[in-house]
Parts: sequence; C-alpha cells; structure tokens
Amino acid sequence: MTFCAKILLCFLCFGAFVAPQATMLSDAWREYDYQNFSGAYRLFGTVISQKTASQPDIQMARYGQALVVQYRIPGGDAKKALPLYKQVLAQVGDTNLLSPALYLNIAKAYRSQNRAGFDSASLWLKNILSRYPGSLYAHEAALETAYLLSYTQTKKDFLASIDFLKAYCAQYPSNAFASTMYLFNSSLALGMKNYELGRDQLIMADSVGVINIRRRPTVVYQIGYISEKILHDKASALKYYNKLIESYPTDQRITYCQMRIDALKEQP
Repeated sequence: MTFCAKILLCFLCFGAFVAPQATMLSDAWREYDYQNFSGAYRLFGTVISQKTASQPDIQMARYGQALVVQYRIPGGDAKKALPLYKQVLAQVGDTNLLSPALYLNIAKAYRSQNRAGFDSASLWLKNILSRYPGSLYAHEAALETAYLLSYTQTKKDFLASIDFLKAYCAQYPSNAFASTMYLFNSSLALGMKNYELGRDQLIMADSVGVINIRRRPTVVYQIGYISEKILHDKASALKYYNKLIESYPTDQRITYCQMRIDALKEQP
C-alpha cells in the first residue's frame, strides 16, 4: 500500500477532521515508507497509547505495527505478525475498508512460511476473491493464488496456474495487474518450452500495457525474436521488430532489429 493510499484510507475511515492522532498516524506511515521501521513502530505505538485516540485510529496503528513486524528489514517475522493482523480483523470485521488489506497480509504471512503455510494462505486468498471481487486486493490475491498453484514447478501445476490467470483476466480484462499476470503466465509457459503459449501471453501483456516502462521494449523484442527464431512466423517478427524501432527509438536493440527486418524482407 503506497503512502498516498494509506492517507486516503485514513481519510475515508476517520473523516476529514485531522486530529493530532491522525497527524501522528500520517507521520508513522511516512516513516514506514522511508523504511524507518523503528521510528514508524514507535509512532504507531504512541497513537495507540493516546487516551483520546479513536478506535479507528488505534486499529490503523495496530495494522501499521503488524506491517512493521512482518516487513521490517532486517528482522521481519511474518509468523509474529499473524496474531496482530487477526486481532485487528476481529475488531473491524469483514466490511471495514481495512478488512481486505488485513486478509491479504494474513495470506502473505502464511505464504511466507512456504509449504507449511500454503493451505492456510490459499484459504485466506479464496476469501478475498469471494468477499471483495473485482477489487485491487482481489487482483493481487489472484496473483498470489497463481504463485501457490505453480510452486511445485510441475507441468500440471504450471498449466493450472496459467489457466487460472487466463480465466481471471477474461473476467477482469482491465484489472490493474493484468499485464503482470500475462507476464507471469509467459514465464511459466516459456519455462515449459511452450513457445506458442509464451509468446501469446507476451502479446497480451503488450496489448494491455506493461506496468514497468523499462520492460516494455524487452517484451516487444521478445515477441519478435521468438516469432522469428523459434516459431518461424515472419509476419509477426516483422511486426514487432518494427514496433520496437517505432515505439522505442533509443533502445539498444534497434540496430539488430533493423538488420533482422532487412534479412527477413529478402527471404522469399
């Protein structure tokens, strides 16, 4: 959760009036984003100890402390964070704006325990998908689910993970993580040497817009290269080599792409 998102969540949960505790809460989130984990934990604790602090303020501060316990560098401990998340969830219930974030971080805390926690993580992820469908938390839960499905790295599980994300993207085609899902699918498919499927998923990622702008030209290049060298698809190779030249004129692979275009055009 970004700093701005946290501030917005504070505003929505606690109202427009900025009490001293709310200001301190904002300071705590800022220190957390700066990775000053000790300072953030202390400020969250100060909010909790204030006699005038509202219950929503305290709940948000306890959530912040749980995040510090789980993600602090060094020394993060997901197992110790679990009861803290669950304590806040028991207080706020399932319909609070904070609830899906709690569900997601509980799932991640179980997942970080590797196979021992996967069943529990899967259960919490399923709850997110069913309780908060179409939300950003559900989209991230879908990615987490795909990771769990593919963890054993067998062909069967890779295909199950790919099918799950393809179905999810068909249901939510414009979700914020769609390109990441397609790229994840592509990595699994290429790992199985299923180049047709891997390329198709790269094309889908390119079509919805790769989130990481530095990776965009690489995706276009990969599509062209796989099309030419592995799938012998001249038309697609020309299309994506040309796209790289036209869309990313400063890319270091421009010269190579132009050479391949010239060579392909000479072929019958």
